[in-house]
Amino acid sequence: MKAIPAILIGFFAAACLVACGGGAIGSGPGDGQTADSSNDAGDDAGTDAGSDASLDAGEDAGDDAGDDAGSDAGDAPEDGTAQDADAGEDAGEDAGYDAGYDAGGDSGGPGCVEGAIQEEDCVIPDGTGRRTNTCVDEEWVAGDCLIVSCDPGFFPQNGGCVAVGALEIHRIEPKADRSNLLEVTLEPSLAAESFTLDNVEKNGSAVSMPDYASLDPATGVFAWTPTPSQVAFYVFSVIAADGGGGTEPITLLVEVTMPEICTEAGEACTFLKEKWDAGEAAGHLGDWYYNCDGFHTRLNQNLFPQLDLMTTTGCDTEYGNYPDRVIIGNESCALTSGESWSSIPRLLMRWEGNARQVYEQYRNNDHYWYPEHRDHDEVDYFHGKMPTLSVSQGSSGSEMDEVKRFVYILAAFRPDAKRALVAAGLLMPTVQMIFRRSRAADDAEYLTGAAHPGAYDNASFTMEMIQMANGMTADSLPPMVQLEVIDETYDVVDGKQERWFTLPVSVCRIFRGTEYTKLITVSAESSFDLSARPLTYHWVVLRGDPAHVRINPVDASGAVVEIEIDYHPKAVIGETTRLSNLVEVGVFVHNGAYYSAPAFVTSYTLDNEDRVYDQDGNLQSQTPNDNYVYPPLL
Repeated sequence: MKAIPAILIGFFAAACLVACGGGAIGSGPGDGQTADSSNDAGDDAGTDAGSDASLDAGEDAGDDAGDDAGSDAGDAPEDGTAQDADAGEDAGEDAGYDAGYDAGGDSGGPGCVEGAIQEEDCVIPDGTGRRTNTCVDEEWVAGDCLIVSCDPGFFPQNGGCVAVGALEIHRIEPKADRSNLLEVTLEPSLAAESFTLDNVEKNGSAVSMPDYASLDPATGVFAWTPTPSQVAFYVFSVIAADGGGGTEPITLLVEVTMPEICTEAGEACTFLKEKWDAGEAAGHLGDWYYNCDGFHTRLNQNLFPQLDLMTTTGCDTEYGNYPDRVIIGNESCALTSGESWSSIPRLLMRWEGNARQVYEQYRNNDHYWYPEHRDHDEVDYFHGKMPTLSVSQGSSGSEMDEVKRFVYILAAFRPDAKRALVAAGLLMPTVQMIFRRSRAADDAEYLTGAAHPGAYDNASFTMEMIQMANGMTADSLPPMVQLEVIDETYDVVDGKQERWFTLPVSVCRIFRGTEYTKLITVSAESSFDLSARPLTYHWVVLRGDPAHVRINPVDASGAVVEIEIDYHPKAVIGETTRLSNLVEVGVFVHNGAYYSAPAFVTSYTLDNEDRVYDQDGNLQSQTPNDNYVYPPLL
């Protein structure tokens, strides 16, 4: 586990404030950005009074790098199974309480959904073309006909396919570590004294000089160490000059070839290779692995030669958004000293600015894994839950098996389905759904806490995941759940905010008031399906006492509900032995084919007090205790 020295915390705070570009809404100042390898990113509530200021970068004394020996997140459900109920009746009356609410309603909608795409073949002489149409203002707008490939003996140039003739095509396989070098010496017929780059085309479209490529203006030596994201056909137009007014055009053709989709032995890679050869798997062109801890723990990229690489020099990364890249990343670091010790996921939930940036990454097709280091062991200290990041059970390296599964999923999508998901910003929500649904026995279990623990252990469902991803088509993709808070009794208490952060997939609240019951009305009406299919809405208690969390439908469709949450002291999570102060309501929409990834409405009680209420919900006593609470929450 890499610890972040306490002396650097102030620097990280300033850096993250600039990078995240947001301020806390009613919350205290944000910690800096640090990483931790052993805490759960899902839910955190307060932390143990002590903090270990000196966890070694290489090992954690209490947690094995692969899995947390003390608490296996996958052994038991996070909470009891929620019951579904019809749209016309209050959910959960069966047991005398509301355990959940399922309702069917027609979402209506236009003929196409804003941002949705559809693809069609188009005519390119001596080659293959594809046009991408985009939904704008509920109408399909046709895109340009772009070259996909040229027939043998032709190459792409100026938007068409041109005969190769006597020209030579130089081919090179890219490497993420840039270890393959292409070097070509241009040889004009005149006695050249200089060489000038005139134009570069990539698959028939003009571009600037590619990264890691160079042309020596004196010798005419062209050199390039391409990476996997640069796979394409390139035409370099060069002008050679003899210094006396004579010039000669030179055309250099370079094909950066596509590497294997995967190299690992086993059925998962074998399946992908078969689908790749049949043109039924997208592979990793345009996908990047982002290592955010200076290779403290890293993915073996030799297993995925098409995957490109980004990295940092240590645990001081400033997370940004990369709209033109699909990113799967990890960071095995932690803030290990001081009262505000925490995992990276808990740190990212410290204030709304950070949490919102993580949501923007999620919708920009980027996703990161972190260990739950000390945040999800005997006690679950997470004070909220976000599907926008993922957490592994354990310390440094415990996330890497799950990162690899995400990488497999990204490669397994059909090409048209993946392009549609990327264009709509729904790739990572879909990967999250696949990852969670594949671990559940059936749809019913997916709607329980068992499928949505605070941290994930190493349970192998790789084949189920890639088969589900590969089975999706561009016209049948999972929907996207979106939340909006309509009304609530969470407010400001003694100058301290209860509305910790509000995002379209995560509503985080801190229960400070002395009333016994809080009310919050939430709408999922903004949820959508790319094919404009009608949606049904499903609200379930994932964690907390179902007798004290009541979900009441506001409308017949079930898209809007009022949630009543009674005061919850620290309690055991479901069938586990782990303690938590967090209540979770999961929200899902279904389009007739797939459930969405989850959204969460959470309520967290502070553990530094003991309360006693009478049977009518009147507060009888409120006594401080010495239990630890994450200082930013106080």
